[in-house]
Amino acid sequence: MWFNAYTPELEGVAMISVDPGNTYWTGRQQTLTGLRTGSGAVLSGNSTTESGGIWKAMMSAQLPKTPATQFAPYTPTTTSMPAAYTGRS
Repeated sequence: MWFNAYTPELEGVAMISVDPGNTYWTGRQQTLTGLRTGSGAVLSGNSTTESGGIWKAMMSAQLPKTPATQFAPYTPTTTSMPAAYTGRS
């Protein structure tokens, strides 16, 4: 389960995954859904809930130490793509 998001100052990625080489998984279904963590939480298999919670904790710890800025305004650009990419001749 991955969660990736960013602010103008920082980007963060959080991941929770199965390590099939770990003996814990021998004879068990290799899924995180329904897995009880050491803290007692039960994983639902939803990346936003689980990995997003880790991302939020990381960013909440770091962002107060970072000067706040705004996202740069969006400036649309016009590009022409070769016919091979557009499907047109």
